[in-house]
Formats: sequence, C-alpha cells, structure tokens
Amino acid sequence: MIDRTTTWARRLAPFACTAIVVLSLLPGTYRPHTGASGNFEHVLAYAGTGLLLALGWAVARTWRGPVFLSAAAALLEVAQIWIPGRSAGLDNWAASTFGATLGVVLAAAWVLRRNR
Repeated sequence: MIDRTTTWARRLAPFACTAIVVLSLLPGTYRPHTGASGNFEHVLAYAGTGLLLALGWAVARTWRGPVFLSAAAALLEVAQIWIPGRSAGLDNWAASTFGATLGVVLAAAWVLRRNR
C-alpha cells in the first residue's frame, strides 16, 4: 500500500521536473526573477525536485536520483548556450547537483525518521 506522502510526491514530481525544464529553456527576458542569486535558485529548485522524486519512487536508497538530475542539469546548461539572454555555467550545474543531492538526503532522513 502506498502512503499519502508517496502519492502526493508522485503527483507533484512531474510538475517540478517540467518547471525546471521550462524555466531553464526560457529566454532570459521571459524568465521570472526572484531576486535571489541564480545558484540559490538552482539549489532550491533541484532540492525540491530531488525530494519529490525520492519520496515518490524510493530513489533515496540509491544514487540514481541525484545522478539523473545532475545529468539533466548538465544538458539544460548546455542548451542555454543557444538561448538568447541565457548563459551556461559550471557553477549553476554544481548548484543544481548539490540541490538534487540535498533533496534526496532530506527525503532519506524523512523516511528514516518516519519509520522509527
């Protein structure tokens, strides 16, 4: 039986993934700006997505979640080379990878605490 957290994570994760792709591929003039640093935005977006993926599909027990999101972040950074008003950055990829890993670690901690 799947619990409520898993159900909601599975419902929300595709939206989080889609939001990252869409916001990453928008031209710079159309992208919303939060006022926070770009790297902080990357950490936050990928941590939330990593958390949802890990809670929804139990990737918290494996390395697949962060590796998948890190690879996606790398591809999106490369794609930004050809998008007006955007630029690719190794620091952005590193922030995304850190965020994805953080999200999966937080999911693992949540699951461990819940199962005690």
